[in-house]
Amino acid sequence: MAETDGDVAEHPNYQEDEATFSLFLREHTILTTVNNDNGNDNGDDDDSLLLEPITTVNKPPLHRRPCYPPHLQRVKNRHPYHPHQKTFLIEIPLSELVAWDAIRGTELARRATRNGMRYQELFCKVIDEVLEGMASTYPGGRNGTGGARRDAIDVLADQRRAQQDAHRANNGDNGDINGEDVNGPLGGGGLENDAAVRNAQNVNAAGGATEDLPPLLMRRYELRILPLKRPGALPPFDRQYIDGKDSQYASEEGVGEVQGVSLRRVRSQAIGSLVTVCGMIVRASDVKPACTVATYTCDSCGCEIYQLIQHKREFLPQRFCPTEQCRQSSKNAETLHLQTRGSKFTKFQELKLQELPSQVPMGHVPRSMTVHCRGELTRVATPGDVVTIDGVFLPQRVAESGYRATKAGLISTTFLEAQNVVVHKKSYDDATSS
Repeated sequence: MAETDGDVAEHPNYQEDEATFSLFLREHTILTTVNNDNGNDNGDDDDSLLLEPITTVNKPPLHRRPCYPPHLQRVKNRHPYHPHQKTFLIEIPLSELVAWDAIRGTELARRATRNGMRYQELFCKVIDEVLEGMASTYPGGRNGTGGARRDAIDVLADQRRAQQDAHRANNGDNGDINGEDVNGPLGGGGLENDAAVRNAQNVNAAGGATEDLPPLLMRRYELRILPLKRPGALPPFDRQYIDGKDSQYASEEGVGEVQGVSLRRVRSQAIGSLVTVCGMIVRASDVKPACTVATYTCDSCGCEIYQLIQHKREFLPQRFCPTEQCRQSSKNAETLHLQTRGSKFTKFQELKLQELPSQVPMGHVPRSMTVHCRGELTRVATPGDVVTIDGVFLPQRVAESGYRATKAGLISTTFLEAQNVVVHKKSYDDATSS
């Protein structure tokens, strides 16, 4: 990020960052060994080879292959690497951005490190656009005619789109919502609070945009941003050749090793940034479903309304329909009903991370931090494990509503939104005994 006088950082240009990341997805390549390529069962053919085999002294023959296009094609085709895999995982190692372009990639990696959650959503938006422009090439499909595998979510989405088109046709297509943000200017999936709906405030933001399917509802992958010097461990990086000291992952700790800091070294300056901490898991909650998109149906107009509530522990369900037809109705009744089967849930687990005894100064009390794990990061670590966690350090209100929120005022707690969890082979007791 460019800086001006007085160490004041300029505002990032998100449109340029989207274009840069889209170019990175299309152009970036990685080195793989010929042995791995010949013995792989991922369905890749030799047409993806960009260069002739590279043979150097004391190195195996190497091929340079496209990094993300074959992987994204699998996501588009719903063709997992394993039969029981239901969710695709996409890793974005920031070191690969630097290796792709030393100038644009380095600046983008720096901004993504400082503002982790914002750029995670930006990367997801670009990937959604790339997937939308791809054609399905899966050889199976229905009746062997090819095309992506379809499931109940696809059938439900087609039905919703047909209902939305019919509803717009009956209402004369009030307003063009193409290109508008489904979140609306006030957030919350384009839904304002009940008072704003009753008072007909911000009609343009709430009228019609909430009927569009949020991209998160149809998203079948999880995106993880890995910090600098942290290599990817999942496809396509599981076949990547890393050349020791000459690699972009080389550091003082070793190739691909990122030293986690103590919890007491994570201060307020790290709010919103991607950090790496090391400690021991002392408590792990049960894995529970967390709602990320709430779907409502209106008894009056028949519309489906969507509310984005990701990264929240509590939310207030909508009661009043924000569509123009219900706004102009004289009844103004509570016609929205939450549909559990039409909403989207993700796995959620809360961990308590504590400093290692070797990290605690003499006479001090060990510090702890709450870690939120979602999706496939749940059930990775258990109490007693020594782990290194990459995540985004974020604030959290003590309570969203009620007496606790009134008593807490502006005071917030902090937590770590996990992006990657590395469980060390030895627990702390095994490490100290050996």
